[in-house]
Amino acid sequence: MLAVDELTVSVIAIGFNEERTIEKLMVALKNQTRPPDEIIFVDGHSTDGTWEIAKQYANMLLRDKRKGAAAARNLGAANALSDIILFIDSDSYPSPNWVEVMERNFKKGFVAVGGFVRPADGNAAARTVFHVVNIWNMLKEAFSYGGLHGSNCGFRKEDFLAIGGFLENYTMMEDVEISGRITKRGKTKVDPDSIVWSSTRRLQQQRFFDIVQIYARAYHDDYVKNDVKLSYFGEIKH
Repeated sequence: MLAVDELTVSVIAIGFNEERTIEKLMVALKNQTRPPDEIIFVDGHSTDGTWEIAKQYANMLLRDKRKGAAAARNLGAANALSDIILFIDSDSYPSPNWVEVMERNFKKGFVAVGGFVRPADGNAAARTVFHVVNIWNMLKEAFSYGGLHGSNCGFRKEDFLAIGGFLENYTMMEDVEISGRITKRGKTKVDPDSIVWSSTRRLQQQRFFDIVQIYARAYHDDYVKNDVKLSYFGEIKH
C-alpha cells in the first residue's frame, strides 16, 4: 500500500444529456484547490452536446452499457488509474476544496468518505428533502452504516474493487447498499466540509408523496431482497 502522502485521485462523473450542466462541473473540477490527477466521464449515450463538452476537459471518456448508474460508476472505477476514486453526477458541481477535503480524510485512514449534497436550485420542499438526507446520512455514519451519497462519495480503489463495487441489480439506492458493505473493509466518514451542489429536478418532477412511496419501497426491497428494480423517477426532463 502506498504511503498516505503519495495518494492519487481520480474523479468519475456519470451523466446523460447534461449539456446544460456538464461544463460547470468540469470547470469546477479543473479549478479545485487540489486538482484531481484524472477526470473520467462515463456517458449514458447522450443525444445532445454532453459528449463534445466533456471531451474538452476529461482525461478519459467512456460510454456505458445502458445498465444504469451503478454499472456506469463501476465502468469508470475499472478504468481509473488512481488510488482514490471519487464519484459525482453531471447535474452537480463541487465546492472549490472538495477533492482536498476528501483526500484529507483518506490520509487519516478511512476506506470510504462521503459528504453533504446541497440543493443548487428548487422550491422549499425539494430543498428540505436534501437537508433531511444529509442529516440522515450523518446519523447512519454514527451507527457505522456508511451514509454515502452517490453524487458525493469516494473510496480507496483497492477496497472498492475488493467488495465488487456498486451492485448493478440496483436501479436506485446503490449508494445506500454499498454504504453498509464497505464498512467491512474499514472505517468510513461523512464530512460536512465535503460539499457538492446538485439539481433538485428529480424531486420537482414528482409529487412529494410519490417520492416518499418510491423510497419506502426501495428501502424495503434493499433490506428484504437485496435487490431494487424500481423505476427511478421515470423519465427525467433535462
